[in-house]
Amino acid sequence: CGVFDGDSLSSFALAAWSQGIEEWKAIGFEADPVNAARARHRLSQYGLDSIPIYEEVIGSGSASECGHGIHNCRGEMLEMMGRTAALDELLSPIEPSFVKMDIEGAELKALHGMQNTICRCRPKLAVCCYHTTLQLLEIPLYLMSSLEDYEIFLRHHRPGSLWETVCYALPRGGS
Repeated sequence: CGVFDGDSLSSFALAAWSQGIEEWKAIGFEADPVNAARARHRLSQYGLDSIPIYEEVIGSGSASECGHGIHNCRGEMLEMMGRTAALDELLSPIEPSFVKMDIEGAELKALHGMQNTICRCRPKLAVCCYHTTLQLLEIPLYLMSSLEDYEIFLRHHRPGSLWETVCYALPRGGS
Protein backbone atom coordinates (compact mmCIF):
# COMPACT_ATOMS: atom_id res chain seq x y z
CA CYS A 1 0.00 0.00 0.00
CA GLY A 2 1.48 3.28 -1.12
CA VAL A 3 3.72 2.13 -3.98
CA PHE A 4 4.90 5.70 -4.72
CA ASP A 5 7.17 5.16 -7.74
CA GLY A 6 7.63 1.40 -7.37
CA ASP A 7 10.89 1.66 -5.45
CA SER A 8 9.94 -0.85 -2.73
CA LEU A 9 8.38 -3.31 -5.17
CA SER A 10 11.41 -3.28 -7.46
CA SER A 11 13.76 -3.59 -4.44
CA PHE A 12 11.71 -6.54 -3.19
CA ALA A 13 11.98 -8.20 -6.60
CA LEU A 14 15.75 -7.72 -6.71
CA ALA A 15 16.11 -9.11 -3.17
CA ALA A 16 13.93 -12.13 -4.01
CA TRP A 17 15.87 -12.85 -7.19
CA SER A 18 19.20 -12.54 -5.36
CA GLN A 19 17.95 -15.24 -2.95
CA GLY A 20 16.90 -17.49 -5.84
CA ILE A 21 13.19 -16.87 -5.23
CA GLU A 22 11.51 -16.78 -8.62
CA GLU A 23 7.89 -17.57 -7.73
CA TRP A 24 6.11 -14.75 -5.93
CA LYS A 25 3.24 -12.37 -6.59
CA ALA A 26 2.58 -8.78 -5.61
CA ILE A 27 -0.05 -6.13 -6.04
CA GLY A 28 0.20 -2.44 -5.34
CA PHE A 29 -2.14 0.33 -4.28
CA GLU A 30 -1.39 4.00 -4.91
CA ALA A 31 -3.79 6.93 -4.48
CA ASP A 32 -1.95 9.35 -6.78
CA PRO A 33 -2.37 8.57 -10.52
CA VAL A 34 0.97 10.22 -11.38
CA ASN A 35 2.81 8.10 -8.82
CA ALA A 36 0.95 5.00 -10.05
CA ALA A 37 2.11 5.70 -13.62
CA ARG A 38 5.68 6.20 -12.40
CA ALA A 39 5.48 2.88 -10.54
CA ARG A 40 4.21 1.06 -13.62
CA HIS A 41 7.05 2.55 -15.66
CA ARG A 42 9.71 1.53 -13.12
CA LEU A 43 8.30 -1.99 -12.80
CA SER A 44 8.28 -2.39 -16.58
CA GLN A 45 12.00 -1.55 -16.62
CA TYR A 46 12.55 -4.65 -14.45
CA GLY A 47 10.19 -6.86 -16.47
CA LEU A 48 7.59 -6.69 -13.70
CA ASP A 49 4.69 -5.60 -15.90
CA SER A 50 2.49 -8.34 -14.44
CA ILE A 51 2.32 -6.60 -11.04
CA PRO A 52 -1.00 -4.71 -11.01
CA ILE A 53 -1.05 -1.22 -9.53
CA TYR A 54 -4.53 -0.14 -8.43
CA GLU A 55 -5.31 3.54 -7.98
CA GLU A 56 -7.13 3.43 -4.65
CA VAL A 57 -7.27 5.55 -1.52
CA ILE A 58 -6.77 2.96 1.20
CA GLY A 59 -8.56 3.43 4.53
CA SER A 60 -11.21 1.83 6.68
CA GLY A 61 -13.80 1.71 3.92
CA SER A 62 -16.20 3.72 6.05
CA ALA A 63 -18.74 5.85 4.23
CA SER A 64 -17.82 8.66 6.62
CA GLU A 65 -14.31 8.76 5.15
CA CYS A 66 -15.00 11.01 2.18
CA GLY A 67 -12.95 13.86 0.79
CA HIS A 68 -9.30 13.30 1.63
CA GLY A 69 -6.23 15.43 1.43
CA ILE A 70 -3.49 13.04 0.32
CA HIS A 71 0.19 13.91 0.44
CA ASN A 72 1.72 12.41 -2.70
CA CYS A 73 5.42 12.34 -1.66
CA ARG A 74 6.24 14.82 -4.43
CA GLY A 75 5.57 17.89 -2.29
CA GLU A 76 1.92 18.21 -3.33
CA MET A 77 -1.43 17.63 -1.67
CA LEU A 78 -4.19 15.99 -3.69
CA GLU A 79 -7.88 16.24 -2.90
CA MET A 80 -9.44 12.82 -3.34
CA MET A 81 -13.21 12.50 -3.28
CA GLY A 82 -15.26 9.46 -2.35
CA ARG A 83 -15.10 6.61 0.10
CA THR A 84 -11.79 4.99 0.96
CA ALA A 85 -11.23 1.38 -0.01
CA ALA A 86 -10.86 -1.21 2.74
CA LEU A 87 -8.22 -3.87 2.20
CA ASP A 88 -10.73 -6.46 3.45
CA GLU A 89 -12.74 -5.76 0.30
CA LEU A 90 -9.81 -5.45 -2.09
CA LEU A 91 -7.98 -8.52 -0.81
CA SER A 92 -10.98 -10.80 -0.25
CA PRO A 93 -10.02 -13.28 -3.01
CA ILE A 94 -6.29 -13.03 -2.17
CA GLU A 95 -4.29 -14.55 0.70
CA PRO A 96 -1.46 -12.10 1.35
CA SER A 97 1.53 -13.33 3.32
CA PHE A 98 3.07 -9.84 3.68
CA VAL A 99 1.51 -6.36 3.71
CA LYS A 100 3.59 -3.19 3.58
CA MET A 101 1.95 0.17 4.30
CA ASP A 102 3.39 3.60 3.67
CA ILE A 103 0.26 5.63 2.99
CA GLU A 104 1.09 9.02 4.38
CA GLY A 105 -0.68 8.88 7.72
CA ALA A 106 -3.67 6.69 6.79
CA GLU A 107 -2.05 3.51 8.13
CA LEU A 108 -4.20 3.21 11.26
CA LYS A 109 -7.42 3.58 9.25
CA ALA A 110 -6.13 1.02 6.78
CA LEU A 111 -5.40 -1.43 9.60
CA HIS A 112 -9.01 -1.03 10.77
CA GLY A 113 -10.09 -1.81 7.21
CA MET A 114 -8.13 -5.06 7.03
CA GLN A 115 -8.93 -6.84 10.30
CA ASN A 116 -10.69 -9.73 8.53
CA THR A 117 -7.73 -10.19 6.20
CA ILE A 118 -5.34 -10.27 9.16
CA CYS A 119 -7.48 -12.88 10.95
CA ARG A 120 -7.97 -14.94 7.77
CA CYS A 121 -4.40 -14.90 6.43
CA ARG A 122 -2.10 -13.89 9.32
CA PRO A 123 0.23 -11.87 7.09
CA LYS A 124 3.47 -10.30 8.24
CA LEU A 125 2.99 -6.52 8.47
CA ALA A 126 5.38 -3.63 7.89
CA VAL A 127 3.55 -0.42 8.79
CA CYS A 128 5.20 2.99 8.56
CA CYS A 129 4.59 4.97 11.73
CA TYR A 130 6.58 8.18 11.18
CA HIS A 131 4.12 10.46 9.41
CA THR A 132 3.08 11.97 12.74
CA THR A 133 4.71 11.68 16.14
CA LEU A 134 1.44 10.29 17.53
CA GLN A 135 1.67 7.35 15.08
CA LEU A 136 4.81 6.18 16.88
CA LEU A 137 2.51 5.29 19.78
CA GLU A 138 -0.85 4.67 18.12
CA ILE A 139 0.19 2.08 15.57
CA PRO A 140 2.23 -0.22 17.86
CA LEU A 141 -0.37 0.07 20.63
CA TYR A 142 -3.20 -0.72 18.22
CA LEU A 143 -1.35 -3.74 16.85
CA MET A 144 -0.47 -4.96 20.34
CA SER A 145 -4.08 -4.69 21.50
CA SER A 146 -5.68 -6.24 18.42
CA LEU A 147 -3.14 -8.91 17.44
CA GLU A 148 -2.58 -11.04 20.53
CA ASP A 149 -0.77 -13.79 18.61
CA TYR A 150 1.70 -11.42 16.92
CA GLU A 151 5.08 -10.11 18.01
CA ILE A 152 5.45 -6.35 17.53
CA PHE A 153 8.74 -4.61 16.74
CA LEU A 154 9.76 -1.04 15.92
CA ARG A 155 12.74 -0.41 13.68
CA HIS A 156 14.19 2.89 12.66
CA HIS A 157 15.84 2.81 9.24
CA ARG A 158 17.26 6.35 8.87
CA PRO A 159 19.55 7.80 11.54
CA GLY A 160 19.08 11.44 12.45
CA SER A 161 15.41 11.77 11.56
CA LEU A 162 11.96 10.42 12.36
CA TRP A 163 11.54 9.27 8.75
CA GLU A 164 11.56 5.58 7.96
CA THR A 165 10.41 4.22 11.31
CA VAL A 166 8.47 1.02 10.71
CA CYS A 167 6.33 -1.09 13.02
CA TYR A 168 6.62 -4.77 12.18
CA ALA A 169 4.04 -7.33 13.26
CA LEU A 170 4.99 -10.98 12.87
CA PRO A 171 2.65 -13.88 13.61
CA ARG A 172 3.94 -16.07 16.42
CA GLY A 173 4.83 -19.55 15.26
CA GLY A 174 5.01 -18.35 11.65
CA SER A 175 7.95 -18.45 9.33
